[in-house]
Amino acid sequence: MDKPSVFILGAGSVGSGLALALQDCGYSINGIWNRRETKNYHWLSDDFGFCVHTDLRAATALIQQSKIIFICVTDDCIQDVTSSLCSNVELAPETIITHLSGCLSSELIDAPNNCHKGSFHPLAACPNPITTREVVRNTFIAIEGDSQARSYLQAIATALGS
Repeated sequence: MDKPSVFILGAGSVGSGLALALQDCGYSINGIWNRRETKNYHWLSDDFGFCVHTDLRAATALIQQSKIIFICVTDDCIQDVTSSLCSNVELAPETIITHLSGCLSSELIDAPNNCHKGSFHPLAACPNPITTREVVRNTFIAIEGDSQARSYLQAIATALGS
């Protein structure tokens, strides 16, 4: 399976660290969105050259070119971010939308019928982007979702060494 392109929603410790770890493994990160500018926002853009946005609509083309969308926001925001994503961006068919919550099912994701849903949860604390970059490469990752999502997410976990 080829390494699919990725877009990340959320530039906190988990989203930033995951972007770095995926890039280390040869994945193309099309972009990162965050609700507001933060120190990670500038760090990811200035030091690592990621295309980082605070406007979801401005990132539409990059999102549409991505096979996998990781939602890396707090559990209480997953549903709102997913709803905003799906109402503002016409997703390509077969897009995989996945969140990183360890407590919530992929059923929480209100995705179009032609998309796939999953969850991808590193079973470790992720206190900052640099630690997370290593953690996701050296820990177990819990995966659930529909069969298409699980297949892609398992390949990512394997590439990360988890």
